[in-house]
Amino acid sequence: MENTQLILAKLTDKINIYKKTNKPTYTNMLDPMEFAKVQGLLKDIPFVAFGGYENAERKVIFIGDNDIDFNEYITLIRIESVKSLSHRGVLGSIIGLGIKREVIGDIIINENKCDVVVMKEISKYIVQNLDKVGRDKIKVEIKDIGEIIQVKDTSKSMTITVASPRIDAIISACFGLSRELSTESIRREKVFLNHLEVGSASKQIKDGDIISVRGQGRIKIESIDGETRKGRIKMCVTKY
Repeated sequence: MENTQLILAKLTDKINIYKKTNKPTYTNMLDPMEFAKVQGLLKDIPFVAFGGYENAERKVIFIGDNDIDFNEYITLIRIESVKSLSHRGVLGSIIGLGIKREVIGDIIINENKCDVVVMKEISKYIVQNLDKVGRDKIKVEIKDIGEIIQVKDTSKSMTITVASPRIDAIISACFGLSRELSTESIRREKVFLNHLEVGSASKQIKDGDIISVRGQGRIKIESIDGETRKGRIKMCVTKY
């Protein structure tokens, strides 16, 4: 996997070429953290980010062209098996073909069927060479990106109350962790705010913020709804 410095350098090169030639260009798939880190470079640059469907995690940045036929750049690999598929098993089998993670987008599992968003240039290679996931034989075919499996919404809304809008307090309330464990997770760089690492347990949270904790999940702060009669802060959050 490419490190952040290399990703930033490659994007800088693409932006400079676009500025000189006015020719649209695009990146490989970026994960949410990578996307958050490169956004500063895209100021005043026309771009579209797309990963195959609304709310995709991994996305391609298309620079300089807002009128794009995404099917020319990304496509869908449909995998079907007689047995249930797993994200880990599918990803491992594709990478086992010598394919880099940077050209693989989201993997959407629906029991024994799976859709994998990929850069179009490697789609035929996958279809021609991927015949198993683990030990199980599979059927593999290319589909139009518009045929992607509907992503199941497993999120749930919840209301919490905290003494203060500090990130450690919110993590503790949402994931059932002690404040000590919440702080330790931050110290061990397991906590991300809007896809960037959090450096302080006292970081203040606001409406719309997204908090991710490795091994626990992700939450979005939908609203901060004032104080309870006991002076605690009331929040509405969505947990994924």
